[in-house]
Amino acid sequence: MGSRDKDKAIQAKLVNIFKRKPNVGYSGRNEFTLSQELIRDIIEHENLADNVVEKLWSCTEDLFAKENPTEARHMIFSFTQSLVKGRMEKDKLGIMRAQYFRLIKHHDHPEDIGQRLDLLITLTADGRIVKFFEEEIGKFMLNWFPDISQAGRIEEYLNMLDNIIHYNAAYLDESIIIDFIHHICLLCQPTTQDSTIKSCLKVLSSIVAFSNMSPQCLPTFIGSLCQTVVREKHSRDSWPIMKNLLGTHLGHSAIYTMCNLLQESSLKDHVDILRASVFFIRMGLWTIGPLQNLKCPPSSILPYFLLALKGNHASVALEVGYALQQLVCHYEQYLLDSSWSTILKIMSRILSISNSSKDQLILKPQIKPVINEIMNSIENYIDKGLYNGNLESYYLLVEEFAADRPTESILKLIKHRSLRTENRNKT
Repeated sequence: MGSRDKDKAIQAKLVNIFKRKPNVGYSGRNEFTLSQELIRDIIEHENLADNVVEKLWSCTEDLFAKENPTEARHMIFSFTQSLVKGRMEKDKLGIMRAQYFRLIKHHDHPEDIGQRLDLLITLTADGRIVKFFEEEIGKFMLNWFPDISQAGRIEEYLNMLDNIIHYNAAYLDESIIIDFIHHICLLCQPTTQDSTIKSCLKVLSSIVAFSNMSPQCLPTFIGSLCQTVVREKHSRDSWPIMKNLLGTHLGHSAIYTMCNLLQESSLKDHVDILRASVFFIRMGLWTIGPLQNLKCPPSSILPYFLLALKGNHASVALEVGYALQQLVCHYEQYLLDSSWSTILKIMSRILSISNSSKDQLILKPQIKPVINEIMNSIENYIDKGLYNGNLESYYLLVEEFAADRPTESILKLIKHRSLRTENRNKT
C-alpha cells in the first residue's frame, strides 16, 4: 500500500471510530475505542503528508462540540494530545499550533478543563514554546487562573506558567505580570498546601529574574515573601527571591517598602510581616557580604526598627536584636553619634519587651545572649577609642541590664561613675 493510500485508510478509520452524530445516538463506551496501534501509526508514520494534521482536524473538529458525550470529548482530547506530542517531536505541527490553541482557548466546557490543560501543556512543551500564539498566551493564562485553581490543577498550571515567564517573558505585558503577582500572592497563604506555595515561589522567582516588574507590585510581592520566609519549609526558597529582588533596580524601593511596613500602625500586630521585614533588611544590608548596589546608611534604617518594637512582640525584638548584632559587630566604622543613640534606645526597648512580653519566658533566654554580645562589642570599642556614641547613655543601659552583665562590665560602670563624680567635683 502506498503512502497516499495509507493516509486515506487512516482517515477512514478515524471517521468510522469518531464520527457519531447526536441524532444518531450514542450506544456506549465500547463502541468508542481508539486503539493504541492506530494512534502509533498516525504519530510515528514518517511519510504522512505535510497536511495530515489539517485533515485529521477537519475529520474530528465536531467531536469537541459540547453536545457530544463527555467520554467522547475526552477521547478526542486524548487523541489530539498524542497527535500534537508526536508531531511536535518531529517539528511538523506548523500553523496548526494556532488552531489547537484556539480550541483550548474557546472550548469552555467545565468538564473538559483538565483535558484542555493537558493539551496546552503538550502544545507548549510545558510552557517553553508559544509560537503562533505569543501575543495571546499571557492574557489567556491570566483569565484561566481562577478556573484552574477551582479545578484542583493549580500546581501543573503554575509549573507551566513558570516556564512561560522563564522562556517567553518578552511577550508578557507589564499589566499581565502585575495581575499574575496579585493572583499568586493570594495563594501564598498559611492555609495553602506547602507544595502549592513552593510552586508559587518558583513563579515569583522567575518574575524577578526574567521580567521587568513594576514598583507598584512591591507591597503585595514583599508581603507574600514575608509570610513565607517565616515558615521553616519555605524560608530557604524565600530569601533567595528577596536577595535577587534587592539586587535589581528595585532594590532601594524594596528597602523603602519594608521600612514603611515597619512603621505602619495597622500592621503592629502582624508579627510575621514585621519579623520578616527586619530579617530581609538586615540580610541585604548588614551581613558579612552585603549587596553592593544598596547604599542605605544605618541612620536611615534604625529609626524604623525602633518603630517596629511598638507592638511589644518578643519575636520581633529578637529579630531586631540579631540585626543590631550584625551591624555593631561588623560595621561599627559607619556608626555615627546619631546611630549609636538610636541603637541604645532600641536595645533598651528590647530589654523592656523581654521582661514584659507574654512570650518572654520562651524568648528571653534567646534575647539575653544577643544583647550581651552587642554590649561586649561596644565596650571593646570604648576600650579602643572607636565608640562614637554618648558614654553616659551607654552606661545607663549597663545599669539597666546590670543583673545580666558580667562582673568586668559592672566594674567598668563603677569606674565610669567614679570618674564622672571626680570631674564634677573638680568643676
